[in-house]
Amino acid sequence: MAWNLPANEWTGSLGQYAQKITKAELQPGDMLLFHNAADPQGGSHVVLFGGWTDSTRTTYVAYEQTRPNTLRRTTPYAYWNNSAGYVPYRHLGVTASARDGWIPAVGLPGSLTRELLTAGGVRTWRHT
Repeated sequence: MAWNLPANEWTGSLGQYAQKITKAELQPGDMLLFHNAADPQGGSHVVLFGGWTDSTRTTYVAYEQTRPNTLRRTTPYAYWNNSAGYVPYRHLGVTASARDGWIPAVGLPGSLTRELLTAGGVRTWRHT
């Protein structure tokens, strides 16, 4: 899992490892979480934010797990459907944003780290 959590979590439990943030605060590595409490197995989803693709912040690079692969694609904010239900979150272990000049530590596999750092124009960030 990209966030290096202690166990194999499911979409509905990811919010306990993160804090809500605003759209303006989104940085590569954050997530957009849609949790459908009424039907969690049939309607919840999460994507990792990979960075804005336009200056108006209407589209971004999304990484999402869909069987059998991980997809990387340009996505309208917040998502293709149920857009109003997607909430941005940042992992509780992130202690500084990319603009603060920290370097990546643990949590993201090397190839995904390189993608996130390149896709969003991110220089560096730290995960504890």
